[in-house]
Amino acid sequence: WGSDGDLFERLVSHLERRECNVILRLHDSFRFGKYYRQMLKGLAERHGNVLLKFKDQSPDNFLDLQVSDTLITNYSSIANLYYATKRPTVHVYPVKSADEEFMWRKYTVLGVREEVVDNARYIWKLPPETHGGLLARDFDTLLEQVDQALDDPTCCQETAQGFLDEHMLGADGGNCERIWGAIQELAGT
Repeated sequence: WGSDGDLFERLVSHLERRECNVILRLHDSFRFGKYYRQMLKGLAERHGNVLLKFKDQSPDNFLDLQVSDTLITNYSSIANLYYATKRPTVHVYPVKSADEEFMWRKYTVLGVREEVVDNARYIWKLPPETHGGLLARDFDTLLEQVDQALDDPTCCQETAQGFLDEHMLGADGGNCERIWGAIQELAGT
């Protein structure tokens, strides 16, 4: 795909030309090296349409999910929540093949540890092809799918609903009523 800095720059520039704002929400800032954080900060400073957020500095992502038109993700679990909005999700397939070696970064008490693993399959709970949106296996496809998502906000509704139906039991709009019924039953009313 290329370097993260170049790819982010190209993606953000593409979205800027489309007059889109970007909420760039990432995991905790301490999971990233100093130079990577500087690269991201520079990106946000160069592009007025980018709001950079790290989970440890801005833990509540609910508003971000509500105001966004499209989610671009590398299979973060937040996608499971976003599917319920029925808005488009573009999944970035981070490797050429799930069976190739993969650089895995893990946060430990000693800092970020990088480790080459035999294949990327073990990091996913489900196969990467199992999702509720679109799947980009290269950068050009990513840009095409972002355009598709922006041009047709309904493009992932059926796929998202199918994923929810199969993998997210209880995502049927009746969960609050079930919880309330369980509370009443426990209270004996």
